[in-house]
Amino acid sequence: MVLTILKPNFKNSKTPEPESPPISISPETPPPPPPPPIETPNITTQIPNYLSYPDIIKQLKIWNEEAPRLTEVGVYGKTSRGQDIYFIRVTNEHTDLALNDQGNGIWNVEPKSKVLVTGCIHGNEPHSTATIMAYIGSMLASYGKDDKITSLIQGREIFFVPVVSPDSYPRSRYVDGVDPNRDFENKRSAPIREVQKFFLQHKFDAAWSGHTWGRVFLYPWGKSMTPCPDDAVYREVMDEVAQLCQYRLIRACEMYTSNGLNNPPIRYGMPGWGGGEFRPIYGTEMDWYYGHGAFAVVCEYGTHQRIPSHSEIESEFNRTFKGFLYFLEKAPLAINRPN
Repeated sequence: MVLTILKPNFKNSKTPEPESPPISISPETPPPPPPPPIETPNITTQIPNYLSYPDIIKQLKIWNEEAPRLTEVGVYGKTSRGQDIYFIRVTNEHTDLALNDQGNGIWNVEPKSKVLVTGCIHGNEPHSTATIMAYIGSMLASYGKDDKITSLIQGREIFFVPVVSPDSYPRSRYVDGVDPNRDFENKRSAPIREVQKFFLQHKFDAAWSGHTWGRVFLYPWGKSMTPCPDDAVYREVMDEVAQLCQYRLIRACEMYTSNGLNNPPIRYGMPGWGGGEFRPIYGTEMDWYYGHGAFAVVCEYGTHQRIPSHSEIESEFNRTFKGFLYFLEKAPLAINRPN
């Protein structure tokens, strides 16, 4: 048998093209892990009784233990007598979540608005502190049950300061020899210097300050009879808040007349109840907060300045809670803060 070997014809054959390098396909960015389930913390005390300052601190720490994913308890300053001034921060601590229309957790890429809520800048107004403590406990207890409250906790950072002036709580209006809510320009008292530093550190978008009494909301200005630049926006938001709370609404400059405290305060636009001319008030927290970019209001709770009973705390809480939640929703976005 004869084997014939065929030689390749190099003249007619084409030089094989070099192989293309393999296409490198980078994997897509993996999606974020699914949000953790929204769980309701077991809050043992939703609406506390009136508490002494040491007991307020204990209750804040209990809430932090019961809802560690939603709360942070800390100290932002000291009084002239060396007492720590405590806050509790309520938000979703570990995730940036919001609720979709089905009530499920979804990732939220928007920065959270910050709200400051304070009580007892005047130490002798403990009903304000007690009502604010009821807000804290009830919001935490409703997380995961109430869609609105859950969404607010997910979308806001809410800093509660139950007592701004511990040295004078619960008996005296004055601290360090001055009225602290006339001291925001002079800064002679330790609690005011500390709360101003705290405010500037966090650049709050809105501020709600609890006082007593009169069942009235105050908005800027206090220092001038001229309407503030955002007067129309204030009226739009706070008219609804006042209606929900069944409170009055006036500018702070209408709180006093030449004949003294205009209490019960008048409804905006009506003649002075106490007679005489309106008198501006100077050096207030509300004007200072507003001047530094926050939608700031004062809430004058209740009908007295005594230590409240539990039934009085519950009553004022029930009266104002829906309005407070509306404020948390609308106020932080109502005005453009300066850069």
